[in-house]
Amino acid sequence: MTCLQKYIDLIQKNSTPAVIKNRTVFYLRTLDTDDAALALQKCICGKSVLLDHEVAYVLGQMKREISIPFLIGLAQNTEANPIVRHEAIEALGNFSDKGIIEKIEPFLKDETDLVRESAILAIDKLKLDFQGELSIFGSRDPAHPAETDDLEKLRQMLTTGTLTEKYQAMFKLRDLNTKETVRILATGFQDPSGLLRHEISYVFGQMENEHSIDVLESVIEDENEEDVVRHEAAEALGAIGTERCKEILQRHKNTEIQIIRESCEVGLEILDKDSEEYLNVD
Repeated sequence: MTCLQKYIDLIQKNSTPAVIKNRTVFYLRTLDTDDAALALQKCICGKSVLLDHEVAYVLGQMKREISIPFLIGLAQNTEANPIVRHEAIEALGNFSDKGIIEKIEPFLKDETDLVRESAILAIDKLKLDFQGELSIFGSRDPAHPAETDDLEKLRQMLTTGTLTEKYQAMFKLRDLNTKETVRILATGFQDPSGLLRHEISYVFGQMENEHSIDVLESVIEDENEEDVVRHEAAEALGAIGTERCKEILQRHKNTEIQIIRESCEVGLEILDKDSEEYLNVD
């Protein structure tokens, strides 16, 4: 742990730019050890929703059992931002221990939609015993992709299915990654679930499909949209990485909303670097 202290200090230091903190979090993920997971747990600071939720996300992606008690505690902390709590619950869904279900069940009655809906997805995933597989994008997802390739069926699932079925359709449409599947996914921004809308922004970032730029621009510019959705749109634009994406992010990088401002900074940093260079924090 001693050798990792410099990374903990870097993240905890107030003067460290958000982009450097974010890069350091994802660098620690690449180490994929219990010590790295414990180091990340010390980096939750309550000063940046973006940072804290990225730490929870990464702990779920690493799937180190040593993180389970910490993630349960984070999810239970009603003083934490709902975006952070949602990410902790989603992370818990990645583990193989069905005993976690009883820890998540109380969140089904939470007054916050993000928390309550994340609990539904995590419990469904744990019951389906879908924890071991990585997506074709290398991520552990809140639901497995639907089995059908029929676009009309996927459209119907995304529109009228249960929350879990909507997620399954979304991930299948992501995996197919065509102009038409982008168009279908974009209709999901009309869904009442902010959780689903934020995940659509996230998968557009994974797809890196330029056909999604128009709708992502609309999302980040919509001041009536939830911050959790707009911030994911900003990071998605950074992942797509065209000059137009850069212009959109530069236009919003000085917003007063911290999570969106920091996401624009991170998006611009990703846009300007390849993945290997981005993860270099030494």
